[in-house]
Amino acid sequence: MQPFRRAPWLSVLFCLISALALSVSVASVAANPIEDVEWGLVELDGEELAVEPGTRRPFIRFDSSKSRANGYAGCNNFFGGYTRKGQSLSFDPIGSTRMACGEPQDTMEMRYLKALSVTRSWRIRNSRLLLLDNDRVLARFEKAGS
Repeated sequence: MQPFRRAPWLSVLFCLISALALSVSVASVAANPIEDVEWGLVELDGEELAVEPGTRRPFIRFDSSKSRANGYAGCNNFFGGYTRKGQSLSFDPIGSTRMACGEPQDTMEMRYLKALSVTRSWRIRNSRLLLLDNDRVLARFEKAGS
């Protein structure tokens, strides 16, 4: 009786299936590079954002399964739909909670929500998400935890 020998084509088949699974995973990340990630706001209209110790950094998260964005604007939480086609990006009217925080949070929050309302496209540059109105950078974000 001959000892059991694995058919060489099974190893090749296994390698092909593994490579296909990896390429599908990489393609889905490339297709949704800004979605399903929390992005912390680091710059708004060319001004670096200073976050006071003990306070939360404003952020945004794009939920690809619902085409909804939500986040924290510096005082209130916000939410609303978005449309992303390639490099173009626009937001539906944004809703938010209605807490009063005072200055400087109120002014910064109004500027942040205004930037979202005029966003027309996005780019990733140096691992940062840029929200743009034509070529003007409205806001810069880093992945949370970076």
